Amino acid sequence: MAKNRSAVTLVSIALVVAGAATQTACTSVRALAEYRSVAREAASEISLSPEEQNAEAVKTVEDFYSWYLGYPGNVVADGAHRSSEYLTAAFVEQVDELVASFTQGGYDPFLCAQDIPGDLIVDETVVSGEQASVVIHEVWNAGTDFEMVHDVVVELQRIGGAWKIADITLQASDDGGQVELRRGQNLVVSLRGNVTTGYTWEAAAYDERILRQVGETPFTPQSAALGAPGRQFLRFEGLDEGQTTLQLVYHRPWEDAEPEKVFSVAVVVR
Repeated sequence: MAKNRSAVTLVSIALVVAGAATQTACTSVRALAEYRSVAREAASEISLSPEEQNAEAVKTVEDFYSWYLGYPGNVVADGAHRSSEYLTAAFVEQVDELVASFTQGGYDPFLCAQDIPGDLIVDETVVSGEQASVVIHEVWNAGTDFEMVHDVVVELQRIGGAWKIADITLQASDDGGQVELRRGQNLVVSLRGNVTTGYTWEAAAYDERILRQVGETPFTPQSAALGAPGRQFLRFEGLDEGQTTLQLVYHRPWEDAEPEKVFSVAVVVR
């Protein structure tokens, strides 16, 4: 009888050991499959040329606006943007908070305007790692004496191997020009530079009652080459109604010398 119990015990131990080994093997197989999936995705991204990465970012922007402008209704009012495959979750939340803050009037957060433009023209695209920015020209009354153009920057992030829109802001691109903002609306100034030389763009003058600078001034190189030039992005928010001249300088902050370049734009907040 004791022998039978010992035999049963040995069989039970063997089954437990075999089960643990099987579970370990299954875990190893799953881990290996996940590793291979991530490796394939990374290899796919690495193998893309700069032109292909640019094309993917542009296609995401074009596909989004094609859906947005063709939607049979009001995307924001219907809440359709919340399930859009083209937007990051953080940007959707940002849009909802912005729209909720409108007490009167407001603007379209995806067009940075109150009226739908007659044409959208994709211009410059800059990709740096997992970040990208696409400049779009919004055109009203093209070819007439009343033609008006707004530049918008669409910022994207690569998430899970796909580009998603992380922010959309109005851009000031014409030195000496003028832009109009609504209170709470952001303005992005994107300027060419090369921080590897020690030069950087900084805000030199503006009325802090009307505008405030938001965040840092990130630099996006135009290529992965060492010392490559690129663009710096300076972001400002409209605080209160009024007009101010925003002046930016390109200089080496530690040098007591005239700036290498100066950019200015009149900003009207309504």
